[in-house]
Amino acid sequence: MDSDLVTWNVILDTCSSPLAAAPGSSASCWLSFWQRATVHFSCVGLWGLQGKLLSCAALGSKGLECLTPGLWFADGWRSDQKGSFEISKIRNIRFERVSWSLACMASSRELLPVSQSAPEESAWRCPRKMPALSRVVPPLALAATALSLLALILAIVALAKPAPQTDPMASLPPLTGVNAGGWLNLEDWFFSGVTGRNVMSLVNRGQGACLPPAVLTMDDYWPSEGFLTMRLNQSRGPAFTAEAFEAHRRSFIGEEDFQGMASLKLQLLRLPLHWAAFADALAPIDHELYGKHNPDEDTAIVPDPYYNGLAAFATVPRKWLASQLRKAAQNNLRVVLDLHAFPGGAANGTYNGVWPSPPAFWKEKSNVGNRSVALKDAGLMVVKAMVQWVEGLDDTARGAVAGVTVMNEPAHMNQGSAFASEADILQWLSDASNMFRQSKLPGMSVKLYMQLIGTAFRDFDGTVVPWFHKTFSSQEQSKWAVADLHFYIAWGGCDGRVISGGGFACDDPLDEIRQKIDGCVKSFTQDFRKNFGGLRAVTEFSTGTFQDARFACQDRRVLEAFLQVQADAYKAADIQPFFWTWRMPHGPIFERGWSLRWLAGLELPAQVTCPPPGHSF
Repeated sequence: MDSDLVTWNVILDTCSSPLAAAPGSSASCWLSFWQRATVHFSCVGLWGLQGKLLSCAALGSKGLECLTPGLWFADGWRSDQKGSFEISKIRNIRFERVSWSLACMASSRELLPVSQSAPEESAWRCPRKMPALSRVVPPLALAATALSLLALILAIVALAKPAPQTDPMASLPPLTGVNAGGWLNLEDWFFSGVTGRNVMSLVNRGQGACLPPAVLTMDDYWPSEGFLTMRLNQSRGPAFTAEAFEAHRRSFIGEEDFQGMASLKLQLLRLPLHWAAFADALAPIDHELYGKHNPDEDTAIVPDPYYNGLAAFATVPRKWLASQLRKAAQNNLRVVLDLHAFPGGAANGTYNGVWPSPPAFWKEKSNVGNRSVALKDAGLMVVKAMVQWVEGLDDTARGAVAGVTVMNEPAHMNQGSAFASEADILQWLSDASNMFRQSKLPGMSVKLYMQLIGTAFRDFDGTVVPWFHKTFSSQEQSKWAVADLHFYIAWGGCDGRVISGGGFACDDPLDEIRQKIDGCVKSFTQDFRKNFGGLRAVTEFSTGTFQDARFACQDRRVLEAFLQVQADAYKAADIQPFFWTWRMPHGPIFERGWSLRWLAGLELPAQVTCPPPGHSF
């Protein structure tokens, strides 16, 4: 900004105190702030509002929101608060009820006076001893105030549709695809607000703090989608819960996202789904729970068949889902439908829907209805329903389906805890693959992305690789059976950190970082090519350099190198790369490493900011 004066000069009614500022300075501040400027401040007269520290001017109880990590407190006045803030976005500004104003200045300047009137109930009232504005402000000052207000209003109008961030990567390498994580299968860290930290939650409470736009504050963190849905259902009822999920699904990914993907020349969109997208397939287990809703039209709340007292899910109306396939087709995108979470949890991770409860899929039976049905069989019912649904789609929607994944990361983390038999894992995958093989999909140019993960097996090369070649013929491997692995550098000896202990330090010379990453990625791609000679894909990779995002690399040059080296290695090895993920606006600390939309410079400032549980704006 041209001046170190940071004054939010809002004079909108007769009970606000005039603050000195040059005409038009408010507008320039707004424009500067919109570019996510970080401003050092020293403020007085801060009202807590049971939530985030308002370290800049507040317009009513739901006015400006400033990202101020760590500055949270309960009701009460604060004074002489110093620090810095980053303007993230503007929302719900109310002109008719402004009753106090706040001056923030660079710490080198003297503090300006403010009025101090607290909110009473739902209204904002004037301090009793404060004279009317017309009696304390000379005509010239009042005119200057009017000009400042006009500039402010014009700035708001101009920013009604905010511009994307202006600091994109210098270039993005060509990629095959991207994931739509956090859209139809939730993970807590995507919705962690300002308190997010770990890519995989390390404490059982989880990191989820919200589900915008309907659920902005919560009493406690949520660890997985099933727990979130059950808590909302128990506290707010099924109608609100369904509405909350519908609002999220309709706002998280939209037309501008499909257009953005197309602008980056992406070809494929991998779409993670949980089992409840085909919950009606479990009607033979319990018709009352799973067979009474209209799967084409309804968003119904259904319980997990094993953790039925802890976890529930919102079904995905299939008519709406088909419409999203058509939108993808209109933007020259094809979709890989990925069954990401299964009844009882088939992997150990927050994406399994029931975390932190242990995975029950591989050994347990249903706890509802027909209790003789194994969860593994329930999972096959879901796979069959997905395959049949794709077969029955209209030509446009079906033409948009490039592939299906019968299970994401089967039995992830089983290697250390043995919650599944390795023979059972491979047998289930064989049975699910056979459903695909016997369907019409191979003849419809739909591929099977057979997702496999080393953390499920003691000896991946000695067990899984021979199984794959026995299960799929050479012809199938060349036409529709895609060997699908994931590769993340955020864990293991190749990670980059700003603290000690990683494979490299974030401030190492860039050439050394490239060399380190290149060696790690090529070691992976060489093994991949050696083990799997047919179609290959890495359906998840990222630029996240460390799983604890607080200590991950943030420098764009490092992130650009991280992405470019991986993309080059995958291209050289004839591997389809899918970035994880497209966007995560409600987990800002993760965006640099995990949001392709952010890296491409296409992300807008978040419309809401999630406070920690127990706080509100």
